[in-house]
Amino acid sequence: MVGTGRPGKLTGTAAAAFNPEVEAAVLAHYGREPLDGSLRRLYVMVSHLPPGALPASETAVSWSVEAHLLAGVLDAVRYDTWAAVAMNTPKGKPRPKQPDPVPRPGDQAAEPPSWFDLAKMMG
Repeated sequence: MVGTGRPGKLTGTAAAAFNPEVEAAVLAHYGREPLDGSLRRLYVMVSHLPPGALPASETAVSWSVEAHLLAGVLDAVRYDTWAAVAMNTPKGKPRPKQPDPVPRPGDQAAEPPSWFDLAKMMG
């Protein structure tokens, strides 16, 4: 598209047709070669792949709706637990640090957290 810094549908689809990750995802999900049809058909197939089907994508859509909801629930439970502990901390004692939210896809983290880091975050 002109002025957006992103390719248009036709250009993006033509480039995706030769991307090995797109080819693998289309083969795995639809059982078809990406170039077995028109560019329009390829665009439709790629745009309707399930969330996370393209492993290199680091966008918010690489998580399913359920994963986003679960991360929100985890954040809420951790915050409520922190609030209850902080509220019941005796005067003069240090309050616990407020928990950080669960990292989401697209966050500016240098690398994804390890299982050890996730376990530490959950307390």
